[in-house]
Amino acid sequence: MADRTNGLLEYIPGARPLLQQSSNGQPLEGFAQNIRDSVREYAEDAQNEVEKGHNFLQWVLTRVFEATEDDATDAIIDGPNDLGIDAYLPVDFSEDKIYLFQSKYGTSHSMEAIAKFRQDVQSLRTKDIAKMRPEIARLVTQIQEKNLKIECIYVTDQKVDEENYESVEIHDIDTIIQKLWDRIKKPAVGKKATIRLESKLRYQNTLLGILKLRELTNFVTKNRDYVFESNIRQWMQFKTTVNKGLRETLQESPNKFFYYNNGITIVVNDFEELEDNSILLHAPQIVNGAQTSNSVLDHAKRTHNLDGSITVTIIKAADELDQNNITKYRNSQNAVRGKDLVSLMDFHKSIKSQMENFRIFL
Repeated sequence: MADRTNGLLEYIPGARPLLQQSSNGQPLEGFAQNIRDSVREYAEDAQNEVEKGHNFLQWVLTRVFEATEDDATDAIIDGPNDLGIDAYLPVDFSEDKIYLFQSKYGTSHSMEAIAKFRQDVQSLRTKDIAKMRPEIARLVTQIQEKNLKIECIYVTDQKVDEENYESVEIHDIDTIIQKLWDRIKKPAVGKKATIRLESKLRYQNTLLGILKLRELTNFVTKNRDYVFESNIRQWMQFKTTVNKGLRETLQESPNKFFYYNNGITIVVNDFEELEDNSILLHAPQIVNGAQTSNSVLDHAKRTHNLDGSITVTIIKAADELDQNNITKYRNSQNAVRGKDLVSLMDFHKSIKSQMENFRIFL
């Protein structure tokens, strides 16, 4: 069986000749440059410097701190009278600590900015809430009432000299690159996990099953450090958007989630069928369905209501080429655009109206 300990490198075109360079744990030069290019392209798609800074912060929250697009949007409070705080996580205050962010893009970064950020946070609890913007006041109130531990994070696309910044964690561009590199280098080889299906059908080396959303949540939570390694949409394109339609279905009609969603695909080196429809998975990877999984996981953080089920396809593909092809083609289907659905509905309405003119009713 092919060695897959190189993780996502196997999916990066042209990376094979460079694999030996990764043995020291340092990011490959091409990977680092891709990250820098991604940051620049995302941030520079803006009308002014303020918007560039906002875009950079959005990039960091979603790519580095794995916030959903919706949560990142809610988290950013940068603006007039923001008391030196540009964003915070988690947005639902579900943990016993809160991460406060100060973001500096391009030439706005300076050593003085780091010192001022630290001072602003230290004085935060003594500020008059009545004079704050509503979103800032809500944040400070939650910190005070829940006695949340504050962790300060300063992010920038520039390099920052190594120094002790006293209670401020620095995420400069080198730290960002290293964090993303460490994440994708975690292999699934040798990992095993168990899931329990409601029902299943076997076809050759594949299992088609129905999976409860609560079971999916438990599976992803326990194995998140490696289970998305091969997912092109999550890692190659850094897509972490939680589809608003999925969220609304989970909240309002969880029993219909099964019908509205295409399901997830898990590729494994092997699987074993156990009792009670439990399946032991060897080196499992969610190669299609990261959006769905993140939607469900995000919903689980907000509510205890995890009713609903989803389809799951488990494919045994010990051969490296098969794994790569499954990952590639399961992520390459053409999406049906919303306007296409609208056009189709309008077409049907038109046909229905025309037929009614001839006294034919559908």
